[in-house]
This record gives sequence, structure tokens and C-alpha cells, in this order.
Amino acid sequence: MRTFLDEGSGTILKDLGILAGGYILLIAFVIFVLGKRNCVQHRVWLSVVGIITIGLSILWSFGLCSYGDWYFTGLHNVLPFLFLGIGVDDIFIIVQALDNLKGDQLRLPLHEKIGLALKHAGVSITITSLTDVLAFAVGSSTILPALRSFCVFAAVGILGLFIFQLIFFTPFMALDEARRSGMPICRSLWNSQAEVTHLKRENVHRKNACIPMHIHSHWRPMDCSNKNFIHAFFENYYSRFITFLPAQLNIVIMAVGCLAVMAYGTTSLKQDFDPRWFFPSDSYATEYIKADERHFGGSSQQPAALYVGDINFHTHLTSLEGICDKVSNHYWVKEGTLDCWARSFRSFLNSSSDAAIKAKLDNENLPKTESDFIFLIANFIKDQPENSFNLVFNGDNLTATKIPYQNTWLDTSSKRIDALADLRSIAAANNIPPELSFPFAEGYTNIDTDKVIKDELLRNIGLAFLAVYLITLFLLANFTTSLFVSCCVIMTLVDLAGMMYFWDLTIDTVTTIQLIISIGLSVDYAVHIAHTFLISKGTRKERVRKTISTIGAAVFYGGFSTFLAFILLAASKSYVFKTFFKVFLGVVIFGLFHGLCLLPIVLCWIGPEPYEHKDISTNTQKPVKKIDRRLNGHSRNPSDYYYAGRLPRSTSQFKNQLEVQGYTNHI
Repeated sequence: MRTFLDEGSGTILKDLGILAGGYILLIAFVIFVLGKRNCVQHRVWLSVVGIITIGLSILWSFGLCSYGDWYFTGLHNVLPFLFLGIGVDDIFIIVQALDNLKGDQLRLPLHEKIGLALKHAGVSITITSLTDVLAFAVGSSTILPALRSFCVFAAVGILGLFIFQLIFFTPFMALDEARRSGMPICRSLWNSQAEVTHLKRENVHRKNACIPMHIHSHWRPMDCSNKNFIHAFFENYYSRFITFLPAQLNIVIMAVGCLAVMAYGTTSLKQDFDPRWFFPSDSYATEYIKADERHFGGSSQQPAALYVGDINFHTHLTSLEGICDKVSNHYWVKEGTLDCWARSFRSFLNSSSDAAIKAKLDNENLPKTESDFIFLIANFIKDQPENSFNLVFNGDNLTATKIPYQNTWLDTSSKRIDALADLRSIAAANNIPPELSFPFAEGYTNIDTDKVIKDELLRNIGLAFLAVYLITLFLLANFTTSLFVSCCVIMTLVDLAGMMYFWDLTIDTVTTIQLIISIGLSVDYAVHIAHTFLISKGTRKERVRKTISTIGAAVFYGGFSTFLAFILLAASKSYVFKTFFKVFLGVVIFGLFHGLCLLPIVLCWIGPEPYEHKDISTNTQKPVKKIDRRLNGHSRNPSDYYYAGRLPRSTSQFKNQLEVQGYTNHI
């Protein structure tokens, strides 16, 4: 057991540095792509705040769950990665919604622009967050303690992440937008963009810098800093490619073919687990196991024992002998290792020449009465004191016994499950209650887990799918789209399970947790596309193109950032992290494929009609007051009011508005 803790869990702790390196890559990527590459329009500090938001959700999860006495295992070390993947995806979606504002929307007051951004992004992140929380919440009903604890930690953390995104990250995003506008924050929050830009022109002595509210009045960004090649690719090329019929047919054929192959792998996926997998290849424990297999056939296993509780040992003595005979002849028990005190006791009675002992025996050389049994067992221990270690007394009464033995090695989990069930049936024979007679070893707990893990996995995945569908149906308010999203998640899971089979992975506690996590990650890719399609107007093809143009880059960033977080784990020696890399590589590939490739095609062919709603993105009836420098920013002339979106009445005003529009196109 000490070796397992030192070498197995120790390897996980050693490789946490590799995982931290992946986190650094992810953070650097977020800083690089979230804003633009110049001193004013960058979003470095907003990126840092976003990462702090994720850190707060980690503290929230670990703190609350630890306070609630939920225990922490080595598998919980992957939770920060889960929160990073979901949190960064939310950050990209929120910021992308703000960047998608255009035209008259950019001249609205800052608080209205933030409201418009959350009008679209808020629904998406609410759907993904609630589906993830509910999926893990139903997973916490499992009978497996480690999995139950993990699901509770995950559900609490994702809920905290959603809350902190709204009350912590979004306000900082508003402050950052005020910084980018170059105006005092208190005035930027409530003035329109036209007023903000006019006030900016009044102060011609400001310098271009990263420090908030210090921007030159005639500052213009360099063209190279405004180029976003990924966004341009999705808007100008991929949006057209995905609506091109020959390309659509090829993608659908590819998806169906991949699904067929992976479905075969899914049906062939087996449940198996070997604790030795946790040992790294260069571990002394691995060398010992190889030497044991080479010299002793791998038969040196962890000791086990048959435990018998408080029964009437006097009347069940013959039954215990029969149980010992069956256990010693069992194929899973190493020959000659069973030490049965009942058989030794019978031999002692048969070989004893003491008249006092003979007087207490019946014709079958068994104790006549209960008191005779107590007398004889006491003499037996005096004669063979080594057996006292396997007997427990309460006064003179024998209350519990242990019959030790050793197991031989069985190479598959299914064989070990069957062997343990067989031993338990033998131990509970002859009307002895199973709770008072059973075999046990530390390794048997893993076998019990293996016995139920597959059923628990199917149950949790089924409940998670139901949660995904109900939440998406409730928030998207569209039966067809919710069905499409659920199908994308199902196909992603089938492809992922099939990939596990071809990559020599099995169903165990580690992969079960990772498969449940993959539901939460894969639903994000599909939901953002589906929701944007529903709020877009036009023909199906036009709506798909608009969807890819507006949200495609953000969805890709979310998946690619997840990939960066775990890419370094490919070099890990830990079974947990190596499996983590394999599974989540599949999550990113298949999740993005179904979300960015297959789902847009399905929506282009048979997508539902858009929402019926009144467009409030541009309030053409809201007057915006111009700034009159002679009146210190206050005008009493009714002609100094015009409506947002309408042209001013003078040439100078028109020139100023063009300047405003030219500036705001770069914000």
C-alpha cells in the first residue's frame, strides 16, 4: 500500500508541473488573442482578470466542498483544467459578443453596449453552465464515493464560475472598455460614444500608453494590429466553405463513416483496471513486478483473508472446515497458502491423547457442548499459540476469526470479478449470513469498483444527456435545435469512446470521470453555434454564414485553448495524465468537428426558423446630446439634439460624426 501511494500518487504530484506549464500556455494564448496588438486596444488586464475569475471558482469549489467534508483524491487534480476549459470558453464568447457590435450600436452608452453583448452571450454561457452543473449534479448520485465527490466539486465549481463571470469579469470588461475609449470611467459608463469621442478631442495633450485614460486625441491603431487572421478566415472563407454543397456532402460522409467505425470501437470497449498501471515505467515497483512475473509467475499478490464474525462456532465448525476446503481448492487461491484454524483445531482434537480432552468429544471427535468447545479451544491455543492471531475473544467466547490466504494473478478485470463473486458465495454457504462471513483484501475494493463502474458510467451519461436536452430545450426554446445539440454531444461521446478502444484504453474510474467531463466540454461547442443561428435572420444559408462569422472564431479559440492546456501532458509518466491527454484530445477534435462542421450543415439543411423578436439593438428614437464647448458641455439649444443613427445637420457635425465612426470601428 505504501508503494502504491509513493509511486502511484507521487507520480501524479510530480507531473503537476507539466500541467502548470499547460496552464501558462493557455493564459498566454488568452492574452494574445483576446484583444488587439497595440498599446490601447489590448486586453492584457482583462485576460488577467478572466484567469483570476477562474481561480476564484477553484477556491470556491475546493473551499465549500472541503467545508462540507467532501474528500479530495488525486483525480480531483484535473478539476482546475475543467474550470479553465469552461471559463476560457465563456470569456471568449462574452468578449466576442462585445466585439460583434457594429454601426449605431457602437454609439450607445457603454452600459447599453455591455447589455447588448450579454443579451447574446449571456444566454449561451447560461445554457452551457447550467447543463454542466446539472450533468455533474446527477452524476453525484452515483454509489462510487470518489466519483460522487468529484461530481460535487465540479458542479459547485462551475456554478461559482458562472456567478463570478457575471459579477466579477463582466464589470471589469466594462471598465476595460472605458479605458479603451480613453475617457474617465465615471463619464464613459453613461455617455454615448459620440459624447465620449468629442470629450476626447478636447484634451489634445494625452499620450498613447497602456495606462487607462491616456490616449492621444489623434491616435489611430496600426493596420497590422487590427488584423485577426482566425476571425477573417472564419468570416471570409470558412463561412462560405461550410455552405458549399459538395463540401457539405463530403463532411457528412466523413462524419457518418467516422461514427460507424467509432461505434464498433464503442461496442468493443471493455471494462478493465490494473492498479499497476499507476506505476511509471521507470519505477522500482514496476521492476519488482517484472521480476516477480519472471521468477515466480507473478503469483506474489497482496494477502487476503476469509473473515467470519460472531456466529455459533460450536455448531458451524464442520461448515467452516468445508468452506476452508473449497476456498483452498479455488483457482484464484494460491496452493498451500490458506491457513485454516478450523482444520488445525480438528487435527488437534484427533491427535490429542489427553483424557480431559477426550472426555469432552462426541463420537465424531467434535465438542459435545458449547462449554466443551470453549474449554477445547483454550487448550488448542495453548498447544498452538500461533493460531491465536487469527482468533478474537470476548472473555471466553470466540467472537470472530480470520482465515488468511493468497490469491494468484488473474489478468483481466472480468475474471477477478467472477472469482471474487465465487469466493463470496462459498464463504456465505451453510446458512451463514454473508455479512458475517466474507473474503476481503485491500485490492478487493478495486474489484468491487470494476464490477459497477460500467453500469454507473452508462447511468451517469444517460442522466447527463437528459439534463443537457432539458436545459437546452428550456433556454433555447426550440425542440429541433435542442435535439440537434444533444445529437452532437452523443456523437462526440460515441466517437470518443471508440477512439479509447483503438488507443488501448478501458473503462475504469479515471476514464469514467473524463468521459463525464467531456459531456460538459462538448456541449459548449454546439450550444454557441445553435443559439447564434436562432438569433440570426435571413435564409438558412445566410444565417449559417452569419453564425460562423460572428461566433466561429470564439468557439475555435475555446477548443484550441483547451488543447493548449493539456498538450504538455503527452510527456507525462502518470497513467492519469496520459489518459487525460488521450481522452481530451478526442474531446477537442470531435467536439469542434461536430460543433463547427456538422451542426452548421444540419442547420443549413433543416434548421428551424429564427426567433421572432423586436430588434432593440439600435434605439433610433433615443436622443443623443452633442457637446457644446462654449457651454462647458451643456447645451440649451433644441437643435443641438439629434437621434442616434441619423446624420447631423451641418458639414462640421457630419465631419465629426465620420471621425467618430472611423475611430469606433477600431475599438
